[in-house]
Formats: sequence, C-alpha cells, structure tokens
Amino acid sequence: MSQESTHNLYLGNILGATGPLGPSGPIGPVGDTGPTGPAGSPGGATGPTGATGPIGLQGVMGPSGYSFYGSINHYIDLQSVDTDVGQTLTITAPTGLAYNQGSRIRVYDLNTSSCFLEGVVSFYASATTNLSIEIDYKVGSCAGSNWNINLGGSVGATGPTGPAGSAFSLSSSSNTKILYNDQGNVSASNLYYKDTSEDINYFGINEPSPGLALDVSGDSKIKGNFSVSGNAAITGNLEVHDINLTTYTSLETGYLVCDPVNNTPVKYLIPSMEYQALDTTTNVATYTLSSSCKGEEWLIIWDPNTQQMIQPNAYTVNGDQITFLNSSTLPMGGLDIRHIKI
Repeated sequence: MSQESTHNLYLGNILGATGPLGPSGPIGPVGDTGPTGPAGSPGGATGPTGATGPIGLQGVMGPSGYSFYGSINHYIDLQSVDTDVGQTLTITAPTGLAYNQGSRIRVYDLNTSSCFLEGVVSFYASATTNLSIEIDYKVGSCAGSNWNINLGGSVGATGPTGPAGSAFSLSSSSNTKILYNDQGNVSASNLYYKDTSEDINYFGINEPSPGLALDVSGDSKIKGNFSVSGNAAITGNLEVHDINLTTYTSLETGYLVCDPVNNTPVKYLIPSMEYQALDTTTNVATYTLSSSCKGEEWLIIWDPNTQQMIQPNAYTVNGDQITFLNSSTLPMGGLDIRHIKI
C-alpha cells in the first residue's frame, strides 16, 4: 500500500469557530402599498351651541357724506334766453354736493316756488364750484341771486290712453258758443263770445251775435251793485236790487240808467272776463286768485292736460282764495282760469 492511501484529510480539524455578525446590507426599495384597512367607528354626537359673546364696542362715526341740497349765490334770470330750454347754464354752486354727470337737479327761487328750472348735470366736480346744467324745463320769470339747488324728479312714463269721450259735434254756424263740462260730457251753454277789432271782445247771454261788450237777450235779474262803463244793450226786463246811487259831476260816455223811484242816475257794472294762468306745480291745496271772486260758479277752470273743465264742486272759493278739495289730482302743468267779474 502506498503512502498516499494511508493518510486521511479531516476538515473538522481545520475549520475555526463562527466569526462575528457582519454589517447590515443596504436598504432595499419600498414595497407596494397594501390595501386600505376597514373604516373606523363614527364619532360622538355634536355638542350644544355655546353662549353668544358680549356685544363689541361701537365703532367711531364715519365721515359725513355728500349733500344733495345747497344754496346758490348766483344771479339767474329766467326771462333771459340763456335760461331757455335747450341751453346749458353754468352756475357757481357749493363744493361737496353729491352730484355727477347725468344727475337731474332743480334750481328754484328761495322767495317763491313758482320759479324754477330743471335739467341734467353735464359737468360738476365736488372739489370745485362750477356746475353746468342742460336745461329741459323752466317755470316762471323770476330773476335774482337767492336760489336753492336740490334733486329733481324725472318725467314719468306716459300713462295709458284714457277712455274715449262722449260723441260731440260742433255747430257749423259762425257764432262762438261757450262750452262747459256737464258730468264729464261737453255741453253747450247759452253764453256766446265774439272777437272784435276793438280793445275788448263781446259777451252775449241768450244772444248768439253780441253787438256790445255785454249783450243780454231776455229778462234779467241782478242782485247787488251793477255798474256799467260804456254801452249796454238789454232786450227784455231788467230787475236790479240793492241799487247803488251815484251823483254824476262829470261827463261819462255810455247810456244813463235812472232809478224810476227816486229819479236818480244809477251806475252799474259790465261783466268782464279775467284770465289767469294758475301754476299748480307746488301741489298745494290753496292758491291766490288775481282778484276776489263771488263764488265757485263765477270761475271757468280748464285743465289743458286732460282737455276738460273742472267742475265747481271740486273746489271752494273764499274771496281771492281758491281751495281744491283733492290737491293730489292737480296737473303739474297748471290750470287756465277765466273769472267772470261784475
């Protein structure tokens, strides 16, 4: 047996003990997210509302705002062409007014409400005193330096068309008959009017073609003083009460009428028609007539807006004061009043 075959190699005799733990290796990549877990149990009930806290302190007052009202110390003449509708008027106004371009304002006289103009502001800067207004409405003929300025109301929309009036046809004759409002219907009276080339026109009672200032056809009764300055033609009986006797010391033109009892001359009045344009823009109830009036029936009042007469039961008269029972229905454009005077 050879020498190699007799020697065995034992590994256990040459391996040493287990060595110490080596360092950790690098961290591996993050794995995929796992599935969502089940929902948790609901929370408890909502608690009660807490008590309201105390009111805080009042804040400081803010600055004053702009005003719409102001006084103007600027000469304005409503009779001047510079204040006609369509003109642009520049005035000296207070500073700090709450107006800008496009504001509608009214400039009115401090002494009377029947004088004012309205329009739209075309220029105004609150820090300056120049204000320009494009005039589109004017009332009155006042002139002066004491005026106020304030907001003006815009003209409202046109109202609906009213119902058609009752049928009425005018006579084709040449006479001019005075018409009146009979419970909403146009009716003809027995009063006639005639234009003349003289300073006065003729007025007839039951006389279609008056030939004098007052031409009465038929019996007449007059209570009170009756004075005539000029000619008077009366066909029929004339009864006069409360005669005012007058002793004439100078020559007068006209017919002389005598009291048959005392054989003394009597002077009597001729009825006349006094015209007045009554401004109702102030929308008050009572207005002043040009002269004292005997009663409601002595006035003929025409509303140019509605083209109708205003009946005597719509107003009362006391001297030169006329009071409308319902001032809210008065038109803004005014009324035409004809006052029969004797």
